[in-house]
Amino acid sequence: ARPDFTEPDLTVERRHAYTDALAPLPAVAGAWRVPDPIDDFAGYLPYVVLAEVLTDGDASRLVERLVQRDRTVTGLGGYLGFMGDPFDVRDPTALLLQAHLPPGGDVDKVLGAIDEELDRLATDGLTDDELARTQARMATHLLRDTDAVLGRALRMAVLEQQRGEPGLLNELPRLVGEVTEEQVRAAAATLRPERRAAVEVIPGGAR
Repeated sequence: ARPDFTEPDLTVERRHAYTDALAPLPAVAGAWRVPDPIDDFAGYLPYVVLAEVLTDGDASRLVERLVQRDRTVTGLGGYLGFMGDPFDVRDPTALLLQAHLPPGGDVDKVLGAIDEELDRLATDGLTDDELARTQARMATHLLRDTDAVLGRALRMAVLEQQRGEPGLLNELPRLVGEVTEEQVRAAAATLRPERRAAVEVIPGGAR
């Protein structure tokens, strides 16, 4: 029997900073707990889509705001879990956003801008083609990554091991496409500062 690894949600923001002797530039990562990807897959999927809306591509919310307009970060990424694939994880897991800053970058300003964009998304919703564009790109990636026999077998093995449902692989493009704007907005509304854990990297390797 698998032990229960359930963790309580945060009610106050948790912040930590450390100096990395090898880091040439500052960085920050923020994470929020998300629904159980096994027991509440329907509740988990909107967060998978939300991460892509926020960070995937030059037209994504946070890249457009932080990299192109504000220029407060030089690079930005977001994903579910810590293993690189949102469908390879068990609970407890998180939606993680990470950013690399220029020299002298302001971490508080970056986190504040992320909070503003999450509030704007939750309140005002998505633009006309924003969700459809994101879902089409996600479906394309899912199909491409499982086109090769080995890649498909590995993905199916994970789904069998975690869920006993290897055939779920064939359903993922459709399930991602069925996530609604209301679900994405509701997911964004839960990513509040008081539920966030953030780690700041202070560069110690700058020359």
